[in-house]
Amino acid sequence: MWPWGPFEEWMVRDPQRSDRGMAHMHLACARARNGGTLPPRPLCKHWVRRGLCFYKSECFYLHPEDEKGSLLKQQKRKGNRIVVSNRNRARILRFFAVTRLGDHQHDRGFVLDVAGGKGEIGYIFQNVDGLQSAVIDPRPLQTDRFQKRLRRGIYHQNSVMRKTIARSHEESCRSPRDPLSLRILLTPALVKALGQFMSAKKCPPELATNTTKLDQAIREAVQAAKAFNWKDATHEDGALCDDDDDDHDGDGGDDGDDGELHEMEEFGEEEYIRNILVSSRLLIGMHPDQATEPLVDLALATDKAFAVVPCCVFPRDNSHRRLKDGTTVTTYQQFLTYLMEKHDHIKRDTLPFEGKNQVLYWSPHWTDGAK
Repeated sequence: MWPWGPFEEWMVRDPQRSDRGMAHMHLACARARNGGTLPPRPLCKHWVRRGLCFYKSECFYLHPEDEKGSLLKQQKRKGNRIVVSNRNRARILRFFAVTRLGDHQHDRGFVLDVAGGKGEIGYIFQNVDGLQSAVIDPRPLQTDRFQKRLRRGIYHQNSVMRKTIARSHEESCRSPRDPLSLRILLTPALVKALGQFMSAKKCPPELATNTTKLDQAIREAVQAAKAFNWKDATHEDGALCDDDDDDHDGDGGDDGDDGELHEMEEFGEEEYIRNILVSSRLLIGMHPDQATEPLVDLALATDKAFAVVPCCVFPRDNSHRRLKDGTTVTTYQQFLTYLMEKHDHIKRDTLPFEGKNQVLYWSPHWTDGAK
């Protein structure tokens, strides 16, 4: 088959399929229609829209340098914020984590989706990869849309990603489960207490069994989540937070309604939450806003791998932040540098989607654990 272009009036359409997208022809038909030769390959839509292509050199379509990200200039704005598509972000970050941080795959423990919103990343790890997952967010999970995507095979349709998936589509759909929901805030006090507790586990047993400080920090984190009013939470101005992405799980809205919210879960007991946090293997965050720095700090303090895509900087709420050269952190690029300066081995890469797409990642397997 050869890509021809947009559907035209003379083409015979399949009534069961949409007219959107690219029309394809048999090679002989394409040559005949084009005067005996195959028409040129079309431009890669991802290259034109984002300046990046997930398939890179394996992509069939063209990637001319002068067309790189050409449609980014046509982005719509909502007030002073740029409206961008957040389709596939969760799948792309999950794929990045399992390919770049694959050395943790044989570790036991939970994948923590920090500030995970409705919980798509945790849902994918739970059902597609078969890994225990938990979502840290004050809001309840809302997974109706993800269940539809799973049944429709959305999470298994990409041939490159499919090579890294542990479960087949049939196996994933057999008994899908929601990730666990930890409705807490990742507070600095909780990060500090968990780091101290994990360090104490390497010490004499009488220290390792002392959970008083950690349990107190968990109780405070639970109370902070109960008091948290998401409707009052606002992004910063467009200069520092330029994509219209309240949750990282939307995809452009072709799956129908989000569905009703899950029944409000009970806020967990200290021991239950502690066991999940202590036994986690990977922390992951897609635009976790104020939880970005606590996520990095927690991963480094407890020697757990992480991958995070920072978004807003919130300089007014974090005026204490300084780069190593003394510069106050006020811009997005400075924020990325500030986070990377927390450890010499933190790496940075670019993910193929619109909006804030810089990912920072680290694994304790790369070093001896020295901070």
